[in-house]
Amino acid sequence: MIDSKVALVESPKNALFGALVFPQQVWVATGSKNMLKRQALMPLQGRDVIVIPDCDAVSEWNNIIASMHDLANFTVSDFCHRMAPEGQPKFDIADYIVEKRFQPEPF
Repeated sequence: MIDSKVALVESPKNALFGALVFPQQVWVATGSKNMLKRQALMPLQGRDVIVIPDCDAVSEWNNIIASMHDLANFTVSDFCHRMAPEGQPKFDIADYIVEKRFQPEPF
């Protein structure tokens, strides 16, 4: 498991949905957009980490991660920003998974 790529997301909801659909990664949540801090990421030292911020946090998280390049091999993804439907500034990876992977059944 130590060799698995880490997916770093904002909320526990995102980590849970991500782990269910993409179990090959280790999913870690910061807890909130403002909790992306060096001290909290110290356990990831030396790991390959893909950072998947919510749609509205790509620029901010990219700037924060840039100052931590010595901690881990971080790659910031703009996936949520690219996939967000028009007018949904809070779009996240869980929204994408629900929208694309699960088809609602009529009751």
